[in-house]
Amino acid sequence: MTQKTIILLSFIILTVNSYCQDTIRPYYGGSERMERYPVDTALLIKNAWLPNGQQIIYDGNGYREYEMWGEIRRYYYQNGDANGLVLFMDTTKTRLNQIGYFIGDEKDGQWTTFHKNGQIASVVEYDSGQVVSEMKLFYENAKLKAIYPVNNKLEPTGNYIEYFESGIIKTKGQYDFVLCESKLDSSEFELQKSIGRIIPKSIPIGNWTDYYESGKVKKEFQFENFCTFTLEVDSTGNGSYMSWLITNECPTGKWVEYDENGKVLKTTIYKDCLIRKEK
Repeated sequence: MTQKTIILLSFIILTVNSYCQDTIRPYYGGSERMERYPVDTALLIKNAWLPNGQQIIYDGNGYREYEMWGEIRRYYYQNGDANGLVLFMDTTKTRLNQIGYFIGDEKDGQWTTFHKNGQIASVVEYDSGQVVSEMKLFYENAKLKAIYPVNNKLEPTGNYIEYFESGIIKTKGQYDFVLCESKLDSSEFELQKSIGRIIPKSIPIGNWTDYYESGKVKKEFQFENFCTFTLEVDSTGNGSYMSWLITNECPTGKWVEYDENGKVLKTTIYKDCLIRKEK
């Protein structure tokens, strides 16, 4: 993995030489970002950005900017190729939303997002497009908020821990990436339509615990992998098909809430995602 070390501080100021800038382009998807940049040694970039006095040195020959989904994305070029640093900014280009690196068209190295006040919001590492680290989230005061493993879509996929700003554990549990299989009820080929909305998704599973900031248990609860059954009728009236769709956050078993002295405040019994008994 390409090693990139970034010093990240608040109050970020962008300081790229203006003569290297293209006109901001609308982005329509596709491969236009990978178009070669005119190579001209007279247009070398040395200081890509300057966070509170600490600058990143970036050897390149220009950058292009695209307006994408309500923000400006600036891609830097080395020797004419879109290969390296990228900045995601607000439309005024006065606030940095995200910074990262590409190798070709794949994310590589550290990617960092920011709160509106300039503090780091999240950090995750890539190696040639693959996530190779846990996701770390931070509060606006730079205190650690949560840490958990993620897949390449940045969805949680394992042990999840969230903290209070004091550093005391707030919530802990586990996520799993689950796919419910579709089951069709007709042998007629024309009715074997694909069901595109059955998509694997990350959901909480097993035992979870919420805590008071004192460290005392606030709530104990659990989830299971549960697929709900739905039946859809063919619009022509010639048949029907069935599909099993996943239900997100399906509660199960006994859920118990406590006060800070350990006294039970409420107990709820769940079965098949439904409340069966409450007291």
